[in-house]
Parts: sequence; structure tokens; C-alpha cells
Amino acid sequence: MKGRSQLSLIASLAILGVGALTINPLAMAEPASIFRPLIRDIQAQLPRGMVMRLPAVIPNPPSGIPGYRPTIIPSNAPEGGYFAIVLVTSNCPETRLVAVCDTGRIFVERRNSNTNQRLRENQQQGSSISLKTGVRGFYRSYIQPTRGKMHEIIWEQDGMIFGVMSRSMSQEQVINVAISMANELPIKAKN
Repeated sequence: MKGRSQLSLIASLAILGVGALTINPLAMAEPASIFRPLIRDIQAQLPRGMVMRLPAVIPNPPSGIPGYRPTIIPSNAPEGGYFAIVLVTSNCPETRLVAVCDTGRIFVERRNSNTNQRLRENQQQGSSISLKTGVRGFYRSYIQPTRGKMHEIIWEQDGMIFGVMSRSMSQEQVINVAISMANELPIKAKN
């Protein structure tokens, strides 16, 4: 009987060990280092009832772009339906319009007719991507007349619409950032 108990214990430990090895490492990661100085500001500026997910990975910018400087763009709507972090080029002067130096953004929006339409467009015109168990994103690329080719992936999670869009990242990089975001714990507003 004692031998059988020891065998059961060994089998249980082996199963637990295999389970520990298969846990998604992205789910235990923390936000990429460029976002860490912004976490308190994000919590302070995030509209009530919304959450933000920050990616654990941000790829190095392509040659010609010296680096990224994340900048918070709070909602200008009274109900606070949009929150974004824009990746501007690090050499962009603080006084310059963010739109000029905007290389991409990560964002969260409340569901509304505009976000529903955007999600539908990506579903119809794009490709379905599994971001994590039970969460599907929709990738598409398109040309913006003044900014060039844009890669975008959006998805629904936590009852909100999340997204990544970039003109400086490749399709694969945008998808990896989205997977990282979907697997991160959400940041909640302090209010």
C-alpha cells in the first residue's frame, strides 16, 4: 500500500511539473520597459470603468527611426470612450504635433457604433488570429493617404475593443504585440 501511495505522489508531481512547463510565459510577463514609467499616469487618466492592457513586447524600430517614446492620448469625449498610447519617434520635439511623429498606437475603446463598425470591417476584410484561448483578433492592412501602409489588429476582450496599429511595425510584429497585450493582466483606473 505504501508503494502505491508513493507512486501516486510521484505521478501527481509529474503531472504538476508538466502543467507548470506548459503555462503561457506571456501571461506572467510584465509590461515592456518603455511603458513602466507611464503606469501611474495610465491609472490616473484611464476613464472610469475601462481597463488598459500593455504589451510585454515592443519590437525595436526599423532603421531610420531612432526609437519610440510612448505618449498617452486620453479621451476627449465626455464619457471617456477612448484611451491610447501613441508610439512617437524619440527624436520628435515635445512641441510638435503627435500626429506628425506617430508611428503607431495601442488603444482601448468602449463598444459603440464606431467600434462595432471597425471590428466588423476587420472581420470582413482581414484575417482571424487567435490571441489567447477564447480571444480572436482580426488583422488587416490598409493604406492611409498621408501616412502610408498601416497594419492593424483589433479584438474584443473585457467587454471592450482593444487594438494595435502601426506603420513602422511589420504584420508579424503587430500580431505579436497584440498577443502580448491580450495575455497581460489589465491595468485599472485608480478612480
